[in-house]
Amino acid sequence: MDNLTFGKYIPGNSFIHRLNPTVKIVILIVLMVCVFLVPISATFVLHNFIILGSFLLVVLFLILLARIPFLQVLSSISPLAFLIFFTAIIQLLTNQSGTIIFSWNFNLSYYAIILIVLTLTLFLIFSKYLRFRAAIFLILFIGYFIFQYYISAGTLINYRINIFDSSLIRTAYLIIRVLIIILLSSLLTHTTSTIGLNNGFSGILAPLRLLKIKTDDLAMMMSLVIRFIPTLLIETNKIIKAQSARGADFFRSGIFKKVKILISLLVPIFVISITKAYEMADTMSVRGYNLGVRRSSIDKFTLRVSDYLTLIFGICGLAAMISLRVLGVF
Repeated sequence: MDNLTFGKYIPGNSFIHRLNPTVKIVILIVLMVCVFLVPISATFVLHNFIILGSFLLVVLFLILLARIPFLQVLSSISPLAFLIFFTAIIQLLTNQSGTIIFSWNFNLSYYAIILIVLTLTLFLIFSKYLRFRAAIFLILFIGYFIFQYYISAGTLINYRINIFDSSLIRTAYLIIRVLIIILLSSLLTHTTSTIGLNNGFSGILAPLRLLKIKTDDLAMMMSLVIRFIPTLLIETNKIIKAQSARGADFFRSGIFKKVKILISLLVPIFVISITKAYEMADTMSVRGYNLGVRRSSIDKFTLRVSDYLTLIFGICGLAAMISLRVLGVF
């Protein structure tokens, strides 16, 4: 959590930074639509993977073009790494169609149970002092299956895990899609200020003004929500450190004590979020912000030639993807 960068604006003067915020949001939506236009197939289709891989390379090129440190971009993926891993495991184990490419027999024995209980107990005891807990837990998780594969003495239950070709292909599609979406979202927040996001959302929602919807207020709320994500997580990290210094143990406590600690963590988070919301409202009110009133801005976001060219390029790319899908190329 200390290294959290998602939602943080990184000042710069790159081509991506200088693009109109509305154009950036439109291109973000266009790229996401293009990614989801590539169908997930149960069989290996080379050109589908080539197209998805090309989109991933385009996103990485845009990150380099924006001159954002790649480690900071990776840190925006790290909080979701476990979720991606868990989803991939579920996809591999639940999809039982196609041809079996890997098949393993495992033996759950007395020795395996003792090993699991012993190592997990030690892990819970010393996890507070370990730096790479997720990596260590992953190594233990894999080690359990290796032990059950080779040690058959004292077997209680025999079971088999089959990995099918279709499950591997679907998992690869899933991982590439999620990576592209996360990287695109991070690229937008890294290269666009809060004022820029507000202006961009206002431009996207402008047609709703015909329905008498106050799009400026809605855009402001959306931009503030994005900017408050890292702020609240940083405050949460401060509370965890403060409570740990006072003796609270978030790792080795029992289930009921963890629930109690969690409640004691949620209460100050809610209080801080409400307090910061009131402070933000007072600050905006002092500076002349009124609901339902059209506002002027010191920063003028006008469309330049580069913005028009980017829009044309993005729309042409979307049209090409739709055409390929309609023609049945993929």
